[in-house]
Amino acid sequence: MEKFWRPQGLRLISATSLALVVLSLCGCGSHSDDASGAAATLSPMDSLIIADRESKDTWFAEDENSPLSETQKQTFEGLQYYPLNRDFRVLATLDYLGTEDTVTFATSDTAVQKQYLREVKLTFALMNETHELYGFGYTGELREKYPDDYFLPFTDNTTGKSTYEAGRYMEVTRTGSDTVLLDFNTAYSPFCAYSDNYACPLVPLENHVPVAIAAGEKDGGLHD
Repeated sequence: MEKFWRPQGLRLISATSLALVVLSLCGCGSHSDDASGAAATLSPMDSLIIADRESKDTWFAEDENSPLSETQKQTFEGLQYYPLNRDFRVLATLDYLGTEDTVTFATSDTAVQKQYLREVKLTFALMNETHELYGFGYTGELREKYPDDYFLPFTDNTTGKSTYEAGRYMEVTRTGSDTVLLDFNTAYSPFCAYSDNYACPLVPLENHVPVAIAAGEKDGGLHD
């Protein structure tokens, strides 16, 4: 098991799989959403996310690499999430930047910095507005281990209110396509939300989304 949790569910889907997304993963045509956009029935993608959350709760509660202390584990009843909401499952256009621009991230530990490669810009519509996020490639050993992943740290208008004060993370997998499905229901808090024993990358200012993304993990007040 990794010393950090990596979501196992679907993170990014290429445009060539769009028909499958619409008919199978999104469950479109086989469900009705309520007025808030929350899923009234579960699609296969919803089920994958729920299974991933259940596995993560078990890992947090039992694994020796969990960020929770033994004291925290004694009262841990599971992470908190917004209800699954398909309004926050959106198509994004990828703009491959063409150059590997090395970016140094400050972290929650002032003595530690981490380097990433700014490789792609994602453009998407959410709440009737167009937004952008930058995706970052890993460097060093993580690059060798996860060569096809982009790191997507972000803040939004829930940050510091109902979600962790330093922002949340997602990972997406590169496919070579220029259109992907971006699912904010998979957004999660870094380990620093639970413990000071980690050096978590801080979200760059350019990755702020100026709307309330009421999807994914909430701040459950678990910090030791």
